[in-house]
Amino acid sequence: MFVRKLLLLIGCGGVLGAQCSHQFNDTQETIRVSNGTIELVLARANGAIQSITHLATGTSPIRGQRGSLLWGLLFKDSGREFLGSSAYSSTGPNRFSYTWQAPALRLSYDGDPAAANRVSARLTITIPCGNYFDIDMQLTNNWGQLLEVRIPSELVFRRAEITDAILPALLPGVRLAASYFLQDVNYAQEYPSKDFWADYYWLQSNRTSISVYTLQPQNVRHAKVGFLNDDRDRSQIYALHNFYADAKSGESDSLPTVRIRIGDSITQSIDSLRIDSGLATAPTVAEKAGSELEKWIASPFSKFDMVHLGKSFKEAGTSFTRLPPGQTVHIVSTNEGGFDRNNWDPLPPAQQLGSITELRSLVDNGYRFGLRFNAYMNNVWTDLNTPTLKNLPAGLKLEDIAVLDSSGRPISREYNGILGVFPDPCKSFVGDRNRRNLAELRSLGFKEFLLDQVGSVGIPRKQYLNCWLQILSLQPQGSRYDTEDGTLPLTWRFVGYHGSLLPSAPTLTTADQALRAADGVFGVGQTTMYPLAQLLLGQSVLFYQHDLNPNSFTHSVAVLTFNAATGTNLSYIPPGLRDGPQDESWSSVVETFQRRVFARLAGRRMTAFNSLPSQATESTWPGMTVYANWNSSSPLVRDTATIAPGGFLATSTDGSLVAGALSAYNGNALTAGAHLLIVERSPCATVLWHPLGPDTPVFLTPPDARPGQLLALRAIDEDGYQIGGDIPLAMEGRLVRVNAERTRGGKRVGRYELTYGPALSALVNNASYLEPLAPGMLAAAFGARLEGAVSQARVGGLPASVLYTTMAQSAFSIPFAMDQFTRSQAEFVTGGCSTGLATVRLVPSAPGIFTLDATGRGQAAALNEDFSANTSAAPVTRGKTVVLWATGQGTTEPPSKDGEITREPLPRALARMTAKVGGVDAEVSYGGPAPGLIAGISQINVIVPANAPTGPAVPIVVLAGDSASQDGVTIAVQ
Repeated sequence: MFVRKLLLLIGCGGVLGAQCSHQFNDTQETIRVSNGTIELVLARANGAIQSITHLATGTSPIRGQRGSLLWGLLFKDSGREFLGSSAYSSTGPNRFSYTWQAPALRLSYDGDPAAANRVSARLTITIPCGNYFDIDMQLTNNWGQLLEVRIPSELVFRRAEITDAILPALLPGVRLAASYFLQDVNYAQEYPSKDFWADYYWLQSNRTSISVYTLQPQNVRHAKVGFLNDDRDRSQIYALHNFYADAKSGESDSLPTVRIRIGDSITQSIDSLRIDSGLATAPTVAEKAGSELEKWIASPFSKFDMVHLGKSFKEAGTSFTRLPPGQTVHIVSTNEGGFDRNNWDPLPPAQQLGSITELRSLVDNGYRFGLRFNAYMNNVWTDLNTPTLKNLPAGLKLEDIAVLDSSGRPISREYNGILGVFPDPCKSFVGDRNRRNLAELRSLGFKEFLLDQVGSVGIPRKQYLNCWLQILSLQPQGSRYDTEDGTLPLTWRFVGYHGSLLPSAPTLTTADQALRAADGVFGVGQTTMYPLAQLLLGQSVLFYQHDLNPNSFTHSVAVLTFNAATGTNLSYIPPGLRDGPQDESWSSVVETFQRRVFARLAGRRMTAFNSLPSQATESTWPGMTVYANWNSSSPLVRDTATIAPGGFLATSTDGSLVAGALSAYNGNALTAGAHLLIVERSPCATVLWHPLGPDTPVFLTPPDARPGQLLALRAIDEDGYQIGGDIPLAMEGRLVRVNAERTRGGKRVGRYELTYGPALSALVNNASYLEPLAPGMLAAAFGARLEGAVSQARVGGLPASVLYTTMAQSAFSIPFAMDQFTRSQAEFVTGGCSTGLATVRLVPSAPGIFTLDATGRGQAAALNEDFSANTSAAPVTRGKTVVLWATGQGTTEPPSKDGEITREPLPRALARMTAKVGGVDAEVSYGGPAPGLIAGISQINVIVPANAPTGPAVPIVVLAGDSASQDGVTIAVQ
């Protein structure tokens, strides 16, 4: 908190207590004000800015203001008339005057009191210590309907002097080349909108730099910003900075503070904007996420368009089986009519998809399968046929709920050939309807929401976006909001921004096309991507490609390189769905790279971005660096790797990670073709992931030697289990040659481990040695090197009690809290080394009977009614009770406690126990937690039927609900 307060103090005028020397010089022609760092020269006649000189270089980036106007106003009435500061003078009826009291120059513009149409304005130009000054403006309008306020009005630049410019045009941002300004320049966009997400620009000339931005950290004043041709002088362009206004005649208006900085590098300018706008103190992703942080940053974003999927809610769940646990499933097009239809009414769903109950079941089952869900909503725009609009309460009209233009008509726009309007969030009916929509979706189990267009629609009303933020202010714990594109004030409330300049490119087959995707807007060869958003907001926002544009999903190395260079989280359409990739390897690419690489970038602010020779860039985060090779024909050597043409290299500062699209590694070439590799090193292991590319030798540096321990090379399948036995080591010098094959033993390889640590070969019921597992079950882990001084187990991130560990087996209990899941992941740590994550398949109950020889077959471990051991020598008599012990019965009421001994009063098993002896139904007099034994072990008292078969090995089966114990278990009956 202290650091945040300090940043605010610095942002309010430099280091607290800093001193500077102000000079004021009032001549016949000019007003000159200096603070020792910059000098501001204004026209004495009306206050227009003539120059802003950076005293260290003696240069000014601007050539004055177009028309010698400090400010200008545009009115709707009287034929869209324009009024500028040049209409005022020290002697005319429209009177201009000024006063100076360091550090503020106060400019007064008083309209002719005798005129019917008049405007009075008060401007304060504050020049504190440092290389910047602020402009504040208040005006009183007695003219007509005010549309725009230009402040500062049209700063002029020489085309030939401009060398560079950065704009927040399209996420993550755009760098304009010097050549762009030598041609026709006509780019100006509304803020906030999908085309312009911050009220900011930075421009560098061969004289000095200038950056202009508005101080409005959590409130939005709509603006229009850009660069245009100066039709009065073709050697010049001018910068537009207009605020939209909706002040009627007789009203007053106060404009946000505009800050102008001189002489900053782009990095200095961005850092200043972060502090000055309060972005440096906005809640971080970690603060928004709380305990959900690791899940948020490790989760890829997969789009499920229900119309494209072509399945009902009942059928759609089968598609989830192809997704690894932890992914976020974005459910789109559940509305009647599909996407961009009935947007204001996400429920009920379309009839062909199923009922609300079936949608709830789909979400519930998906969560049990280890997935996360994000609901698509678009309550910002709605078509005219939505049921809500067709059934408005009595007395309400469309004009009463829609945003109106200056003529009082609803503002409309067409999407996908459908005409719709923009509901006004400042009107109570709209707020109530949206809160109800969110509540209804939460009741179906959704915790995450993508609110389309909130961050991209520019509605020129002072309170429009602020009212949306108020509607969304009541955010339950554990839920999150994402939005299309994004804008600075949303940083305080939203988590994910989904937008990119990539959809501007007609094709994205090569990396250079991705780098220059904004050429589709600005002209060929005029732009490159610049990660302005990540440099500003990376600690507070997670970035994704556009949620509905297939062109920008992670289906190619070009998009993956772009995402790595910008820290954009991976999103995709799963294979098999419309617009999904043909190569199913991309599922593994997205899952593995998000979890192992991109999670290290997510929720962290990029600290530097630099251009390197040979069409390369360097992106830096705390502890991580990404080199991108945008050259699509030549490789790039960097450190121990060779980056493939159009590929990238991500490395950690501590050497624990090397990943990317590579053509050579550790000085050895890979086979021909595109290779995506991840190599992680720890004291225990060097692990190789190779999710894309043909089979290839890869030379790995082994982990540091561990005296007395043997190094092993293993292939691990995609579920986390060892394939076959250890692979013989092939040493070449200090490196180990790994033949990275995509499949081994008929199984697809997930990773290769060069390790001193343990490996898993199976996770099974500790009694039956079969799958699946159940909550509370005593399970057995089989593998290599499971022994260790300290042994820990986790299932679904929860600690699992470890009962014992030998060289090849560990017994542990599945946490009872896993009753909400059908699939999760388990991990064992022995001797400080982890097995890595293995997939666990869970069912409510899966009973296994303990057997006498602990093989899961043959004579059951059972007692007769007289407490003698049931054996062929001591059989149970028909009509008497035999006592069995099992595990896998499932949850209890009240819930049993993991790892504790079961004591009186005994919990009640939720799954009813029944039995069959020799195929004959048998009565169970008691079936529940075994008193005196560890939770998870059940005692089953079976009354042997009078008509049961007899003999030394009569089959016995117990059932928990509908789940039966293993075959081949017997008891002796006489």
